[in-house]
Amino acid sequence: MKGIILAAGKGTRLYPLTKAVPKVLLPVYDRPMIYFALEFMKKADISEVVIVVSKENRNIIEEALGDGSEFGLSIEYIVQEYVNGTAGAVIETIDFIKDQDILLYYADNILLDGGMNSTIKKCLENVANGVATLLTMAVDNPEKYGVIEVDEKANIKSIEEKPEYPKSNLISTGIYFFPNDLTKKLDGLELSIRGEYEMTDVVKKYLNEGRLKASKLSDNTSWYDAGNFDSLLEAGNKLKNEFR
Repeated sequence: MKGIILAAGKGTRLYPLTKAVPKVLLPVYDRPMIYFALEFMKKADISEVVIVVSKENRNIIEEALGDGSEFGLSIEYIVQEYVNGTAGAVIETIDFIKDQDILLYYADNILLDGGMNSTIKKCLENVANGVATLLTMAVDNPEKYGVIEVDEKANIKSIEEKPEYPKSNLISTGIYFFPNDLTKKLDGLELSIRGEYEMTDVVKKYLNEGRLKASKLSDNTSWYDAGNFDSLLEAGNKLKNEFR
């Protein structure tokens, strides 16, 4: 399995902080945000990672992380030349993916937990059986995210982006485990009405084939979508007070 970290976003909701510093290098208490993605890769026993960056931020991110040897990883960098969606960023990595299983991680995800090993193990088992798996989390405001509806066996029944009336309180965190046919799902992907290639469209291909499951993070896991000031501050305080 290989890892892909998406880190090309401009972080406009965090202006003016991100006018000078890439969002993924903003501090979460005592470490840059992207360290959480790297730590998760290690927990999944991944050694080869590609980080998708913007042209403007490549040099500073590469200077901060280097070749990955400091983290026990081998890191490559790929520039997303055009702002054409998250799946557009993944398409840039096709030569890296080849026919490998893939862990895809949006770099603004912050997970704080003492033991995610069992969750990761289950995701890897699913992928070994050819089933894509989304990490999900129960939240109080699901209408702000991609809402996941599941059956009693954790098979995903539906995915809706920011629905007015959510069918559940489970949302996709932006951490995906894909089996080795991801490149086939990226092939022929069409632009959405927003003019972007959407990962939701990729995921729905697995859904339509009955090969998509949810793996819910445990209740003692704290998850933060660090795209705004409040969640960034809350994550830093949580890390300081409970995990240091």
